[in-house]
Amino acid sequence: MNKEKILEKVKAKIAISNLKEENVVMNEKFNIVSKLGIVACLILSMTGVVFAGVKMSEKIWKEPVKKSYSEHIKEEENKVKQQITEEKSNFISEEDIIKSANLILSKLGYEEAEFEMAQLVRGYDDSINYILRNESGIMIQMNPKTAELKYFCDENVLSENYECDDITEEEAKNISKKIYEDLKILNNEYDVFEAKKQKVALNEIEKDFWQVIYCKNDNGIADKTTASAHCFMVVNGKPISYIIKANENESLENNEIVISEEEAKNIAISKEKELSPLEIVEVNIEMSIEKMNLFIYDLENGIDFINNSDDKYVIDDVSRVVYIVEVKHHTTGEIKEHDFESIKEKYNKKYYIDATTGEIIGGKQAEY
Repeated sequence: MNKEKILEKVKAKIAISNLKEENVVMNEKFNIVSKLGIVACLILSMTGVVFAGVKMSEKIWKEPVKKSYSEHIKEEENKVKQQITEEKSNFISEEDIIKSANLILSKLGYEEAEFEMAQLVRGYDDSINYILRNESGIMIQMNPKTAELKYFCDENVLSENYECDDITEEEAKNISKKIYEDLKILNNEYDVFEAKKQKVALNEIEKDFWQVIYCKNDNGIADKTTASAHCFMVVNGKPISYIIKANENESLENNEIVISEEEAKNIAISKEKELSPLEIVEVNIEMSIEKMNLFIYDLENGIDFINNSDDKYVIDDVSRVVYIVEVKHHTTGEIKEHDFESIKEKYNKKYYIDATTGEIIGGKQAEY
């Protein structure tokens, strides 16, 4: 299959659950570092395996730096304090950011839910942001230099007795685009890559939401590391937003495609055979842009990311063009969802194979 056809196959998908996890991180009294967020984002792979026939390229995977959580948190706190001290003169004042945040609420249709205070913290994307929360359960994260909206969440939407209007996919896209235009989120480099209905549950009660995903398009590849997601419903003709997540990822290295699909598959299969004795019954592959993470590295080095709360492994913040190779098993018997060995041996996995170097630079747990 030629490269052009490979690129056309890419499709962006972002789960509602991921958006909610990010909200959990920021809800914990504006903690700069949340263990829950770290555990939820775990993931990555070391291995410098390069098969015969793969063009030799400079390695981009560096050995993770091990730190204790307390050491890591202290370093992050000091980094935030230093960054705020150095850059605060360039920040919009708290008074002006509150005015901008209240204007956003007004544009979203809120009449009596104003913010009264703002706080500078490190956000879920590791940048310094203003965080605002009001008594109505609405939280906003904003860029301190531009007052651009980065994150919005109305926690009350799930608990209200709302029923979503029956609208078409095209109507959902147009509604979301209009809101994004009004709020001046993103730019013309972004396209709608997916719009679909999602069921979100609270206390066993399910509700229908529309989820619209926006991504940058890099030479035909959907850059999911730049994904912006809008989760909303329409009630009696009025749009009600649950989550708005704008994202500007600056870490893409835009590496060239050197290795083939077959080489990428062989690299992933070889590593999976090291991790699991189970028979491999299916292998799928697609091209994507993903951030490096520690998932495979942890599995191959026996780092129990589920139960280990003492150590933190730090890697570079880098996004690369990769092959995602999904490896599936025929699994029998009990699979424990929160057991490290079960994840290592029994769960299907997705490997991120760097398209230039052939290194395994991350991955994630797949369905079983």
